[in-house]
Amino acid sequence: MREEIVAGIRNGLARGQSLEKAAQSMMNAGYNPQEVKAAVQSVSGGASSLVNFNSETKNSTPVQTVPPKTEEKISPPRLPTVGTVKKSDNKNWLVILLVFLLIIIIGAIGYLVYYLTK
Repeated sequence: MREEIVAGIRNGLARGQSLEKAAQSMMNAGYNPQEVKAAVQSVSGGASSLVNFNSETKNSTPVQTVPPKTEEKISPPRLPTVGTVKKSDNKNWLVILLVFLLIIIIGAIGYLVYYLTK
């Protein structure tokens, strides 16, 4: 059974997982946490003291005492904004157009009322 756990942890490490995540995956798969801990010690050569395993629960998460590596986030390049129209400008033109049409409609109704009452 322990050889399967060691193989699973090495497979996780080969795929780029951390030792802690590989061990947690094995515990989540149903392997005994004590056996997983022993397998981690054999894979890492005793460096598993960096990982705190809770053997009481199967789905426990390892506590990492070494700070994780930080990755630099690269923002995408900004495109030039020459010739673009803001949405607020479009709304202003729409309001002006609607007010203008409303004035014309009110004027036409007023003219019809005046003409029909004569």
